[in-house]
Amino acid sequence: MATLPFDGNLLRLVGLSLLLLFLGRTGDPRTCAIDRAESS
Repeated sequence: MATLPFDGNLLRLVGLSLLLLFLGRTGDPRTCAIDRAESS
């Protein structure tokens, strides 16, 4: 990691943004929707 640009700060920034993206999508109703039409 030390050989990466910005001493790994770029990798840390990418990892943090991916985490925020994942956490943002978990609250998205379109992602978490349960289709009840097929279950009945």
